[in-house]
Amino acid sequence: MMYTTFSQLPFHDIDYSDELHASHIPPEINNADFNPLIDNDLKFDQQSNMLIDHLNLRSSTLDNCKYHDINIFNNFTGKLPDSNHLSLLHLNIRSVSNKFDKLNELVHSINLKFSIIGLSETWLNESKMHPFLHNYTFLSSDRIGNKTGGGVGLFVKNHINYNIRNDLILPKEICDSLFIEIIHKNKKNSIIGIIYRPPDSNIDTFSTIINDLLTKINSENKYCNIMGDFNIDLIKFHNHNHINNYLNTILLNSFFPTISKPTRITKNTATLIDHFYTNHINLEITSGIIISDISDHLPIFQIIDYDLCFKNTSIDYSHYVADINSLNFDLSQADWSSVYNADYKSAIDTFNDIFFSIYQRHLVTKEIKINKYKKCKQPWMTPTLLKSSQRKHYLYKKYIKSQSPNDKTTYTSYNNLFIALCRTAKKQYYERKFNQVKTNIKKVWGVINSVLNPARKNNKNPSVLKIGDEFIYDTNSICDHFNKYFSEIGLKTLNSIPDNNIDPMSNLPPPPINSFFINPVTENEVLNMINSLDSNKGSGHDSLTPSVLKKVTPFILIPLTYVINLSFTTGIVPDHIKLAKVVPVFKKGKCKLT
Repeated sequence: MMYTTFSQLPFHDIDYSDELHASHIPPEINNADFNPLIDNDLKFDQQSNMLIDHLNLRSSTLDNCKYHDINIFNNFTGKLPDSNHLSLLHLNIRSVSNKFDKLNELVHSINLKFSIIGLSETWLNESKMHPFLHNYTFLSSDRIGNKTGGGVGLFVKNHINYNIRNDLILPKEICDSLFIEIIHKNKKNSIIGIIYRPPDSNIDTFSTIINDLLTKINSENKYCNIMGDFNIDLIKFHNHNHINNYLNTILLNSFFPTISKPTRITKNTATLIDHFYTNHINLEITSGIIISDISDHLPIFQIIDYDLCFKNTSIDYSHYVADINSLNFDLSQADWSSVYNADYKSAIDTFNDIFFSIYQRHLVTKEIKINKYKKCKQPWMTPTLLKSSQRKHYLYKKYIKSQSPNDKTTYTSYNNLFIALCRTAKKQYYERKFNQVKTNIKKVWGVINSVLNPARKNNKNPSVLKIGDEFIYDTNSICDHFNKYFSEIGLKTLNSIPDNNIDPMSNLPPPPINSFFINPVTENEVLNMINSLDSNKGSGHDSLTPSVLKKVTPFILIPLTYVINLSFTTGIVPDHIKLAKVVPVFKKGKCKLT
């Protein structure tokens, strides 16, 4: 890679800032009417092409970087091969708290569900609640103290295995950053990072720490993609010495940018300050820019042919009775006499054998494909509001094309009306929800928690388990290790208790004889108890649901009442009642067993 020097050009002695002041902009640009979207023939395409030439990468990656409205983007991504791509989206959102509804609207209007969504200038701190997107986990590096601006965050799809790389985080006084490493069992891991460089940060100092960062990543021989708002206009590389040196630093570390068109467009400026960098030299990469009015920066995306090894659908099994009338008929014809003529243990076993042999004959198992990552739009977004959202995006695109004051006024008025309607719809939705549950305090708190802390239900089972120094990826092996851990922990705890050779019964007084008496239960009591069960609850280990039990109870009521009373008489609890289905739920922390 050759260095380029432009010591005689106009920008050589200018200190770099967020954007060059109007007085620094050449007259032909300052007076130009930027039309970045007219027939995709941008007036700054010549500068973009110079960037591509400098990189010596006039390839499909940079050459095909284009602008897309949402409809075009959906059509475009719909033609991609059906495989598990690594898809990344970045946006300088300028306050995620204030713009979250707009972000949610954008995410759910796009058919492609991005693997990772990066946000810069989140403006979050410890006192602000972190955002929640359905099927994503949010990670953030918040701004320090009362510092204005800054902060970065990553929405990572729940199915992705990753570790947080705190060792890669850059100095806070220079920039905000966050890094994760995607774990892949069949190929090289991939590091994903996001950086926000404030406009007042020294670009040469930043270039130095970027060089150190990329050198460290290269030493690990891993794929890497870095996104963010760098406040460095790459289009001006040819006449700005600081930018040229920075770009050379990136290229000399075998990284290259994939966005070649301006990402922040105003009436007088068009700057390429939002970047993607990658070292995926040999993989197919698709990149571009999405037209959106969330902030004054346009979202950028990058799609890489990197198989994440997951499936959007998982297999589950549904057990149900195909014909309840046929089941009831067979139960009514069953001979229960052997239950009454046996001792207690035999009576219980006989009852179970007769009932479940008939029940299993009528039980059907059906395979169900469950889409865990299905689209989940905001519940208050009505079809009318969705159409209005499309209209709003059209008006914004029209304004960006023309930069006409009339088009700006039309877009601004429509956008303000749309925001007001969304707020009203959201308010009315939650008013209805609270009115529906106002007599049930538990459900009231359920609605409150869904608003304040919706991520509580965002639990996922670990898809990788660390045991000692070994990583376990196979689902069956993970289940076996969990089963072994929970089945042996009681015995391990017992063995850890010192044996003092004292009989625990010696600390108790003699048991009173005939201390209490239980009247035998009646058939009506058993029937009422079964009918009080919640029909929406699931089955236990025997696949018998409360809803089915209610329907068959009249045909097993007499023998069932008999064995219940037999249990009370003998004081023995049946062994099969002691069985339980235990489902460990991973909530937080590291996925490892010791």
